[in-house]
Amino acid sequence: METISVSGAEIYYDRSFLPAEEATILFKILLTKCAWQRHRFSFKYAVPRDEACYGDPGSNYAYSRREYNRSPGFRRRRRPSLRHIESK
Repeated sequence: METISVSGAEIYYDRSFLPAEEATILFKILLTKCAWQRHRFSFKYAVPRDEACYGDPGSNYAYSRREYNRSPGFRRRRRPSLRHIESK
């Protein structure tokens, strides 16, 4: 596991967490299936990232002083267990 040096944060990166082929497949699925949005700061500049918000029905979420509504049409699926993830 590598440590990535970033001011004010600890980031650990494991190159072998997922095989490259599986990571590419998952990335493409997320890229095409999620309702990505690019928000703007209050002074009209775009936030430098795409965001997608999913959660429990009827729930709203807040992050960085911004309210987010749950994206419609997303059904909760069984999450992989920690054992499944660790076995990768």
